[in-house]
Amino acid sequence: WSKSDFDALPLSLRRRARRMYRSALDDYYYISRIVSSCKFSLSQEEFFTAMCHAQTRTFMLPNGTMVLLPMVDWLNTHIAPSASYFIRPDTNEWILQARRDIAKGEQVTVSYGPFANSELLMNYGFTLDNNLYDGFTLDWPDPVGDDEMKEIKRNFLKTTRIPYFTIQK
Repeated sequence: WSKSDFDALPLSLRRRARRMYRSALDDYYYISRIVSSCKFSLSQEEFFTAMCHAQTRTFMLPNGTMVLLPMVDWLNTHIAPSASYFIRPDTNEWILQARRDIAKGEQVTVSYGPFANSELLMNYGFTLDNNLYDGFTLDWPDPVGDDEMKEIKRNFLKTTRIPYFTIQK
């Protein structure tokens, strides 16, 4: 991402994106040392592209193991999904279950969860138009101490009818 892309993220996600970048960079240096001994070259861009492809298509099992599920990553998210999925913790079996009748040729969709567009962008690489869970983060210090306006400011934010907001300290 460019600097302007980073700067457009809410502060909490900017910090997370920087940590993810530093971790991926460490992984790249580690992997590049291994593959260079095999007379194979891997550019940083190639590595990051491969990492993005893998991370946006993996699922986390209850035991913390990340797995790739062939063709499951083709399921798109929808606000009114036609199916739900879950992982049985005792067997790690991945189950897709229709929530309603699905017409022949209709796309099967699931919900990725109640994520704001900034989270969808960070985790999956896309955003949704008219996302009901979208919101914004105010990088505005929460009033503390003897601030007489503290409750008034909080109540104002709650009455703005914005479906989701957080205050970053």
